[in-house]
Parts: sequence; structure tokens; C-alpha cells
Amino acid sequence: AASVLGSPLAVPYFTVSANVGLSIMAVLQDDVSAARVQYDALKSVSGVMALYISTDRLLGLLAHTMGEFDTAQSHFEDAVNFSRTAGYRPEMAWALCDYADMLVDRNRDADLREAKSMFEESLSISTELDMGPLKERIESRQAALPA
Repeated sequence: AASVLGSPLAVPYFTVSANVGLSIMAVLQDDVSAARVQYDALKSVSGVMALYISTDRLLGLLAHTMGEFDTAQSHFEDAVNFSRTAGYRPEMAWALCDYADMLVDRNRDADLREAKSMFEESLSISTELDMGPLKERIESRQAALPA
């Protein structure tokens, strides 16, 4: 990624791809400073799919990592709407799950109820499409929620 981003010959597709990879690493490592760098690098390319992930969902994940819940919510709503409109059901299932995770972490009054609904919709899609890893993730998240 550093070689691509440091190259004066890098084309936008490869630059965005490198930033997507670095963004996923920042989220998985819960690296707030790296998340901020990648958020700034990707915010101009919202509303598209990049390497099989909605850039809006990725921006939501980065904002969630940074603790910017309202910003994350806006990006997740865009990701869900984009995926629903485009008919990208696998991406919509992932976006709903990630959005629900953020709502659980934010923990406002109506968040838990909304998160449960999103987990249910995501579970329905992931079951129908036989998305085993996502289905397992949702089921473990649901089991951890208060009744």
C-alpha cells in the first residue's frame, strides 16, 4: 500500500484500493489514528463499491472506530440505502450488521431496539444467501444483547 500511495504513477483505482486495505486494517486493529487518516483519504469517494465493499460502509466503520457515532450513522444509512437500491443484498446484509454493531456501542435510548431489527434483517438475508460467517456473527451478537 505504501508503494502505491507513494508512487507518482498511481492511478485512482489502485490508490483507492490501497486505502481500502489500510482502512480495513485500521478497523480490525481498532487504530483510531490510522482510521482518521484513511477516513480523510476515502471521504471523497463515497457512494461507490471498491473492492467489493461499499465505500459508505467503510467510512461508517472508520467513523465508528474513531468514536464518531453520528457520522458513522450517516454513512451506514447511505450504505444500506445504496445497497438496497442497487440490489446488492450481500453488501446490504453486512452494512446492516455493522450499523447495528455501532448502535449497540453508541447505546442511546432507541438504539438497542433499532439494532435488534437490523440484526434480524441481516440474519434473514444472510440465511437466505447462505452467508455462513455473517450469520454466525449476527447470532453471536444477538445472544449477547439484553432481552
